Amino acid sequence: MRMLMAIGLLWIGGCGDPDLGTMRVESRRGSLLVRWDEVEVVACDPARPPRVGALAPTTEVQADAGALPAAILAPPCGIAWQLAPASGGRRLELALGLGAEAYAAGAPATRVSFRVSFGDALVAEEVCAAGAEVPPGLRGWRRIGLDVSSGGRLVLEVDYADSARPPLEAGFGLLRLVEPRLVARSRVRAAAPNLVLVVVDTLRWDGLGCYGGDEAVTPAIDELARRGTLFETAYAPSSWTWPSTASILTGASPVAHGLLDAQHCFLADDYVTLAEALQQEGVTTAAFSTNPIVAPGKNFDQGFESWSQHGWVPVRKVLPEVMTWLATRGEQRFFLYLHLGDPHTPYQPSAAAKARFRAQGRSVPSATLLSWVESRVEGGSFPRGKLQAEVEEMQRLYRAEVLEVDLALERIAQFLAESGLADRTVVALTSDHGEEFLEHDQLGHGNQLHDESVRVPLLLAGPGVPAGRRVRAPVEIQALAATLLGLARVPLPQGMPATDLLDGAWVEEAAQEPFFFVVRNATWPERTERRVLPADDLFAVQRGSLRLHWSPEAGGRPRAALFDLEADPEARVDLAESRVEEVRELERLLERWRESELERRPRLIPGGDAAARELEQMGYGGGGD
Repeated sequence: MRMLMAIGLLWIGGCGDPDLGTMRVESRRGSLLVRWDEVEVVACDPARPPRVGALAPTTEVQADAGALPAAILAPPCGIAWQLAPASGGRRLELALGLGAEAYAAGAPATRVSFRVSFGDALVAEEVCAAGAEVPPGLRGWRRIGLDVSSGGRLVLEVDYADSARPPLEAGFGLLRLVEPRLVARSRVRAAAPNLVLVVVDTLRWDGLGCYGGDEAVTPAIDELARRGTLFETAYAPSSWTWPSTASILTGASPVAHGLLDAQHCFLADDYVTLAEALQQEGVTTAAFSTNPIVAPGKNFDQGFESWSQHGWVPVRKVLPEVMTWLATRGEQRFFLYLHLGDPHTPYQPSAAAKARFRAQGRSVPSATLLSWVESRVEGGSFPRGKLQAEVEEMQRLYRAEVLEVDLALERIAQFLAESGLADRTVVALTSDHGEEFLEHDQLGHGNQLHDESVRVPLLLAGPGVPAGRRVRAPVEIQALAATLLGLARVPLPQGMPATDLLDGAWVEEAAQEPFFFVVRNATWPERTERRVLPADDLFAVQRGSLRLHWSPEAGGRPRAALFDLEADPEARVDLAESRVEEVRELERLLERWRESELERRPRLIPGGDAAARELEQMGYGGGGD
């Protein structure tokens, strides 16, 4: 690439201890893609106009080739924006790439030219080769950054550089405006502690000894509970990863932040996340994710100085990298975010962990297993004994992976103790959702909103956290971000709800309010009709002991189910037909909440087919398994 513009200057700001050095902080000011109504179409084929969506250079899951939000153009085409000047310095981050169809089997060879102009100058030019013979390593995104502080007209153009002109799509990804500065790193103290947030993907609350499970499986987590505060009933706002993780990091509900499925899968820049709020105060931030969809490409990296992204890698293989990072912090105050893919499928416990639970490994393909589950609901024929045996084996593998997580957390706790950081570090552990093992006729997650899917563990320990305390009142995990900022003595960002899980009076008051849940692309097992129905949207509201499950469209009509969890903790008896007025009242409550949350939603960047294909490639069939 020929770069014709300087990267830009940083200005010194922030607070902290200059002796510990400085770090680069980038405040994200939004993507031009949400300002599509301002775009000027310079020259394009009217039959193939430019659009906004997700674009992926390859269908394979690999670094820097995943789906990104992009302006998608069919060459030859050009678009432009007018950018206002920014006195404090501003950069534009963008990525250049071709859609996966440009490299599909049989795709003819050609070359595509990308040109970026700003003001009166050509500032960047790149030529990308297309065709089936292009090596996979050359099919990723090319990233550049431009100083656009002065303001001016930004023009993005694509055209063929060869005579061959097969139809294809080219994208300018991200198009994100950032304001960079240098901030002095802060020093860790008991009054200004480190934070470690561990999100164990797919971890059920009842899989831990401290919640009544097998104590031999989770001794390290149980010790964390003993020296801190345990929340007996904590709820995730959704039953799969994207909505719940975004809520953990922003404090917003899934309806408000909008990150619900492949159609809207990029976390908006409008939110100041937990990591961004900490970084602005000089806290060194790092994330390690072993879930491939909790990734920078979906904008989860806001506020993180470093982000180590992995596929479905067991925690034992990432732990050495985590320990190295911890060992090099010294007196730097830090925020460490761990998103661990164990015990999410695919199950990959070590041989020792498998032997501990006499697990052999799954023997039935997922598609076959799901067909058995569906036949079970519909009253069809299926091998009952084989299904039961397979589910029991899945549970053994699941427990083996929980054990692996516990061993990793034991190592981290040991390091904090030996390095003298234990009394200067707050540790929080939770999950984004649970897992279904046929409790309500389904397997996996993202299907329903029963407790096995949305009830999760929540533990806090460290300076400022009461030791040996168990909180009985129900809480929501999206309150965690503000709670951690309070423990860190960091101001809440504007718009983040002022919640405090350690304030007993606040928790008791909040417990009197309804709790809301949502998942998209769900299922509705209709027992009376003996069918499993698709539910485009599934909501739940819990007030007191009553929980209403409601879908506006499942099997061609609205569906409602009402459960009294005090009399019926396992939610087996549907009371909707006998308590019609209560159903209607809760439906109205849910609708008012939904309308209120939608008013808070920022402008979102659409995803689309490329993001949906990416989910399927990663094992998220339907967008939320």
